[in-house]
Amino acid sequence: TVRACGMSFANCLTHVMEGFIRSDINRMTLDDELREFHRYQQQIGEADSFLALPSEDFGSLDDYVEYLRSHIRVPAFEVAINGGAQFRRLMYEVETFLRFSEIGIETKKRDVLQSFGISMNSVTWREVVVKLLNHDAHLPLQKRVQYVGMRVKWFFEQQKAPIVQFMKSLKGSPDEKIYSVLYSKHAKMIEENATIRKLLFDTYDGVVQRQLNQFVELFRSTLHATFSNPWVFLKKTSARLDDDDYASECLLPSLDDTKARIPQEIQG
Repeated sequence: TVRACGMSFANCLTHVMEGFIRSDINRMTLDDELREFHRYQQQIGEADSFLALPSEDFGSLDDYVEYLRSHIRVPAFEVAINGGAQFRRLMYEVETFLRFSEIGIETKKRDVLQSFGISMNSVTWREVVVKLLNHDAHLPLQKRVQYVGMRVKWFFEQQKAPIVQFMKSLKGSPDEKIYSVLYSKHAKMIEENATIRKLLFDTYDGVVQRQLNQFVELFRSTLHATFSNPWVFLKKTSARLDDDDYASECLLPSLDDTKARIPQEIQG
């Protein structure tokens, strides 16, 4: 019974991500979402190791929220949404966060001279750049990747209530014949049986945490490989600004444009 409820619950996540209009649980504007997320990080005790803001130029969370609202103009910023629409908006926000990945400190002459050192062969500028990147850029970028993973993890944890609502609301609705009849039956069991609900939610949270660990480990390995020899990973990008674009306001490309561009870059 618990396994059957779990299978229905997992299948309904797909339907919620595809867009469930009648869902009104855990709907948030981006402002509310970011504040709830930061409050969650403080509650679990991760506030000290957690990179809350993408750059030191932002004095507080209010400054970052205002930047997203006024300058980036994140789609549906002021709209309270959940499910797949909220996830699409989250992708805009974390992409903006990652774009602040840079060497935040000034490279000093002493560090450059220290990087040259001495070896049997001559130390080239390419090797010096690799040392400086490893020293100054690796850890900040790794912290921002951790932020992305934590944002995605928190988002999926907030979808448990909308999933149960979707399963429960099917009975007697116009969509009842489109989906499995077991969804409403299993939703009733999840709501009425505390043991099933706890086992189901604990397993769901465990899977989300496992995916976060795999995500962070994957990108940690990728970053190690990239910073060990960044010249191999440099590719000519297909994203460019035309002369006409400089006269207009520069905004982030849409998700569809980015998805269409990436295969072209992979092919060289």
